[in-house]
Amino acid sequence: MEQIIGVFGIDWRLLAFQIVNFVILLLLLKRFLYKPVFKLIDERRGNIAEGVRNAEAAKIQLGEAQSDAAEKRNRAIREADALVEEGKRHGAKQREEIVAEAEKEHRALTAAAEHEASLLKKKALEESHEEIARLAVLAAEKIIRKSA
Repeated sequence: MEQIIGVFGIDWRLLAFQIVNFVILLLLLKRFLYKPVFKLIDERRGNIAEGVRNAEAAKIQLGEAQSDAAEKRNRAIREADALVEEGKRHGAKQREEIVAEAEKEHRALTAAAEHEASLLKKKALEESHEEIARLAVLAAEKIIRKSA
């Protein structure tokens, strides 16, 4: 083996020193570089995984919120439609009541007007009978005066 080392010109002390230096460098890199870098990478992985979980939870919450909003909107639309229908029914009922009251008032006014018209007619007939009687008396009086 020494012949091989001699042929290649390798100094075993220098080789041993380089091996020790390499092991020391490897230990220092492992302690001061690789551990912090791997720790930082693991923290980043954890943060990314937590971000993904949070995003999925937010997506689920968004879906629930959207379905709740859609349900509330549909319920509000149904309630509004029911209120509109109730308003229409109430309006129709009031319209019918107002029309019935107006017809009743119309009949009452018509009856009162007919009654007043008949009273006026009766009074006019009585007054005309009185006037005819008075004129007849005056005419008879004139005739009696002329003949006397």
